[in-house]
Amino acid sequence: MKLDVRKLLTGECVRIPIDYTLESSALPVFDDVVFEPEVHVNGELTNNGGYMRLALLCSIAYDAICARCLKEVNDTININFEKTVCEEGDLQNTDNDDYVEINDGMLDIDEALIEDMILNFPLKIVCDENCMGLCPKCGKDLNSGSCSCVTKEIDPRLAPLLKFFDNDDGEN
Repeated sequence: MKLDVRKLLTGECVRIPIDYTLESSALPVFDDVVFEPEVHVNGELTNNGGYMRLALLCSIAYDAICARCLKEVNDTININFEKTVCEEGDLQNTDNDDYVEINDGMLDIDEALIEDMILNFPLKIVCDENCMGLCPKCGKDLNSGSCSCVTKEIDPRLAPLLKFFDNDDGEN
């Protein structure tokens, strides 16, 4: 959404309320993640004596697969987005991520919000922080109980030593 902020810049108002629906087609694509069709965004842009602040809140519901046990995960990521707003050309360093720039009296809210969402989205989605995952040998879900697989593995470089101790007749 591009927001016209010229009234705020000229001093006609000190607050612009923001309330709109972001289409999920504008959201980034993550592997095995399906976002709800619409995301509600609300907040405000305020001007306090030349200091402009953008504050937004949105909750994005999504469906995904647990990275450990492969169960379906239905969750929500809450984004509490706050940035300082400045006019185009006011920044000395254009790589500063703490600011959102106004271009020709318009503020692109979606671009900054989606960038923040990408940075805050979990790298690995899990159904529970204590998820045990699947057994690497038999594939059993370890959340429902342990399996009978042998978990102790011997380093193949040390296997000849095991044979040496197995041939020991108890003579020391």
